[in-house]
Amino acid sequence: MNFEEVFSVADALVFRKMGKHLSDVDKIVLEGAWNGQSYEEIADSAGYSPDYIRGDAAPKFWKLLSEAFGEKLKKRNFRVALERIANEFSDISLKGKNLAVYVDRPPIEENCYRAIAQPGALIRIKAPQKMGKTLLLEKLLAYSRQQDYKTVKIDFELAESAVLANLKTFLQCRAISFSREPESGRV
Repeated sequence: MNFEEVFSVADALVFRKMGKHLSDVDKIVLEGAWNGQSYEEIADSAGYSPDYIRGDAAPKFWKLLSEAFGEKLKKRNFRVALERIANEFSDISLKGKNLAVYVDRPPIEENCYRAIAQPGALIRIKAPQKMGKTLLLEKLLAYSRQQDYKTVKIDFELAESAVLANLKTFLQCRAISFSREPESGRV
């Protein structure tokens, strides 16, 4: 795991549990701790006083992280906990600030995995907003790639309405997109 992945995991879980994102100072403390720096080194590289980092910022950060993760985290034990939690939540979408944790909903996932194994299968994902459709889709695409299937994600929101209105035009555009970037996974 690199630091940006670690930060994304920590920020997503803090936001999920506490309703707020990590601050810039929190990120500085986390990055310094991740890189094995002392509080004095963290303060020096970030332009803060060591007393502020050691006595104020770091204790507040570790308390916040502990509350969000549901276990006591400190500079000496956070790394293992973060890596473990990141592995448990391997379904975290690491795309900038649009982070969320996918919540399994058995038997939906197993039904989808079985459908993926069927030639010519079609999986329709329909749900209200903020129900995890995109995260489920990302999970299914990752599973498909693990099975060595070629995947293509088509985003109809990016298509012009004139293309969607005519089946022939739509299919021609899709064929052109597939031929230009067959390995990109996104059209």
